Amino acid sequence: MHVYLAGPITGIPDRNRSVFNKYAAKLRMAGHKVFNPTTLPDNIKNGQALAYEVNYICNEGVQAIAFIPGWENSKGSRVEHALAVALDLKRIYLEEDNEKVIGNSWDHHDDDLPLFSTGC
Repeated sequence: MHVYLAGPITGIPDRNRSVFNKYAAKLRMAGHKVFNPTTLPDNIKNGQALAYEVNYICNEGVQAIAFIPGWENSKGSRVEHALAVALDLKRIYLEEDNEKVIGNSWDHHDDDLPLFSTGC
């Protein structure tokens, strides 16, 4: 599945790369193609980044958006969430500190799909 990774970037040291990279690696290990927005140039302005990301989501075959913990506190991630709802994309809510991927539960078209289960 082609997954766009969403979460807080602005105002976080090193643009939150370590967290994004951790979840991107987990998704790739599960066999997904992942777009990690922290790979965009550091000097890109917020509006330019958001325009690029929306264009990418709409035109590059993204099938799901995975939201890292804390996404609700990010203006950009809330826009990406609204876009996922508007485009009827799968939404995957990632959870902290869990290594287990839940089988193919995201292959069913439910509205809200967890990827990492806690307490397993």
